[in-house]
Amino acid sequence: MRWGAADGQPDKVGDYGMLVDLRINAEAEGGHQIFRIAGWPVALIVSQDVKNLCEKLGGTGLSYQRVD
Repeated sequence: MRWGAADGQPDKVGDYGMLVDLRINAEAEGGHQIFRIAGWPVALIVSQDVKNLCEKLGGTGLSYQRVD
C-alpha cells in the first residue's frame, strides 16, 4: 500500500506505507545475499546464509521473518 493524498501526509504521497505478503523472485535476485526495497527503508532482507552467519557471530538486536 502506498501513501495517498487523502492520507494527510503530503511529504509521503507515493511512498510505501505498508508491505504485505513480501516475496522474492529467485530468478531475478541474481545471487545477491542482501536486499533493501527501494522506497522502503524499514526492512533489510537477507539470505538464509547471512542470517546463519549473524546468529553464529552472536549478533544481537536482530529480528527475522521468513520471506518466500
